[in-house]
Amino acid sequence: MSARRPRRLRDRDTAQQAQLIRTTFWLYPTAVIMLGVFAFWLKQEGWISPAAFNIALLINIPVAWLMVLGVDRLVRGASEGLVQVLHAGGNIKPDPAFSLEDSLVIRGQVDAARATLEARLTGGPEDTAVRLRLADLHGRTLRDPVTAQRWYLEARRGQCDDRQEAAIANGLIDLYRASGQRGRLMVELARFAERWPGTRAAEDARRELREMKAESAE
Repeated sequence: MSARRPRRLRDRDTAQQAQLIRTTFWLYPTAVIMLGVFAFWLKQEGWISPAAFNIALLINIPVAWLMVLGVDRLVRGASEGLVQVLHAGGNIKPDPAFSLEDSLVIRGQVDAARATLEARLTGGPEDTAVRLRLADLHGRTLRDPVTAQRWYLEARRGQCDDRQEAAIANGLIDLYRASGQRGRLMVELARFAERWPGTRAAEDARRELREMKAESAE
């Protein structure tokens, strides 16, 4: 019996397959049409015979597929290079891929996506990214702000980098603002302004906090 591949490799393969499917869907028909038009132009100009034109139409099918594979390889290489550049400075591991869960949500299988995400919690540092995705799923798709808040707070208690801390803070601010939890919103705004001083987002948080305090004083 062959050993099962590690989860990280399976997730990466799934993401690459999904990317190839998207590239094929958008590029392959266009490539076939463009090659066909080019062959038709060559025939009209007298560069190739009608028989050669018919052969070219058949050859265009595998040629278009090779073009799709080439573009997919270039896109994948560019994206992987960008990830390496973005994470090289702090030696930060990229978030795990969520292509499977995204596809389940698109197909309307939200409960299956939720269960799959929860099954990925292992107690390791990657749990922060999974909890963030669970919080987003409950907040935006399942319309369950209570559970979304719980996942955001659990993510905050885990190992977070600056980007994840900002995502948690913004998620909680949006959640409290939408649900009308003024007290918690004010606390989160103050926390955000203190955590990222000197930034435009911090200044916006301070301004909103001042406006809320002024409204409460009226």
